[in-house]
Amino acid sequence: MSVLVLILLISLIMENSGSSPRYLVTSSPNWNHIYTGDPVTLTCDTGPEKNSNKDNFIWFKDNKEMNQQKQKFYLSEAKSSDSGVYECWTGSGDRSHPLTIYVIQKDVKNRPTVTFNPNYRNIFAGEKMTISCEDGSYATRNQRYVWYKNNKILDNDQKFITIIKANSNDSGEYRCGRGRRDSYPLRLHVHPIYDEVILQTPPNILEGDPLDVRCHSYPHYSNKEEDGTFYKDGDIIQKSNQILHLENVTKSTTGIYRCEKIVQTQNSKLEETFMFVQDLFTRPEIKAHSDIKEGEVLTLRCDTRCNPLREDTELTFTFYRNGETVQELRSHDTYTVQTAQGKDSGKYTCTVRTLSDTVMKRSDELFIRIIDPVTGITLGPDKDNSIQWIIIGVPALVFILVVVLLVMCRKKMSARCCHKKPPSTGMDMGQNDQDMDKEYAASDSEGIYVNVSSRDEVAVVYSTIGDVISETRRTSWK
Repeated sequence: MSVLVLILLISLIMENSGSSPRYLVTSSPNWNHIYTGDPVTLTCDTGPEKNSNKDNFIWFKDNKEMNQQKQKFYLSEAKSSDSGVYECWTGSGDRSHPLTIYVIQKDVKNRPTVTFNPNYRNIFAGEKMTISCEDGSYATRNQRYVWYKNNKILDNDQKFITIIKANSNDSGEYRCGRGRRDSYPLRLHVHPIYDEVILQTPPNILEGDPLDVRCHSYPHYSNKEEDGTFYKDGDIIQKSNQILHLENVTKSTTGIYRCEKIVQTQNSKLEETFMFVQDLFTRPEIKAHSDIKEGEVLTLRCDTRCNPLREDTELTFTFYRNGETVQELRSHDTYTVQTAQGKDSGKYTCTVRTLSDTVMKRSDELFIRIIDPVTGITLGPDKDNSIQWIIIGVPALVFILVVVLLVMCRKKMSARCCHKKPPSTGMDMGQNDQDMDKEYAASDSEGIYVNVSSRDEVAVVYSTIGDVISETRRTSWK
């Protein structure tokens, strides 16, 4: 009797072992197939409840501890040896859900593709699985297939591998090749029958894909095959159905999923998995020189990258200025203005979307200034460009008036210097010094003032700025 009680206690512990929140390993970019030489950042996501600054992180690769103790783990230039299964741990509780990273060669066109039928990455022992190598390239039509399992060549040169009754030895990574082109690997996991309930998900899930998740029990273990309850991040999302169908998944679909079924023992069995929805393409970034001179060519680029699994995805690009469309749904990622004008100044954004319109992403704003090449002032439809002419014109007009004034004064002075002084008389010499030094001043209503010394034929002219000089009055000593 005591043995039976012990078995029941162990069963309860195993059932509830996944009930506490577990950590996640996330990647940036948000996909798990990385090109050789590209950077990637792995993060141990402990969730909002945890204060990650106090945690001491431990990283594992292929179940071996790494010399990494920070929350973020950087690969500056990914290498093929960086491929593997990554997990993190904070020293208490369970390890994180694993994330498998594949580092692959870039610039390989028309890769063959491995597919599973049924399209699940996990099955029970004893179940059937068909693995196919899909290759539409005409160049390799007459070439044989090469199959690999865990990087070892299999004795099969056909398009299909058929597993009639799977067992644990069939678990592993499968890939195929034709010619010099190899597919991406797909991992198959075969569960033992005593797992009783498994949550079946596709090998790869990308934005915009339809999704079927299955709460699957080993044949004859469940009283009602259609029964099943689905949880996402601890909340019930569907009851009384073994299939959870989503028509168009988004990044928000990512999370920890569980399914619950009643099996023959009448006990509820829970299975948990981390469902990772990969980006179909990165969020776009609009790029251009922010300052463009009037009359120059303005070129903006809406920069994005496609997931290596869907590198041939067709995208359309739309550009906006101040919220209004300036170029709509083009297949190329650039917008060009051959001769930039003031009206082209403004805040630019771009959107990228699939042809089916299932995925759309928008860039941040980029402010573009069209600059007057002479003054350096920003031109634009919302600017009063007459102000800049006032700013330019007033100093220029003042400068011209001053030059004219100086030239006229110089001419008057030169003309006076050419006249001879009238001869002096005794009477002249005998006058009082104060009489000799009398000055006469005259002014007119136009604001021109002239002071002339009676001793010298010198005219000094003062003028208010902006007035036009009409004449210079001259007073001679008498």
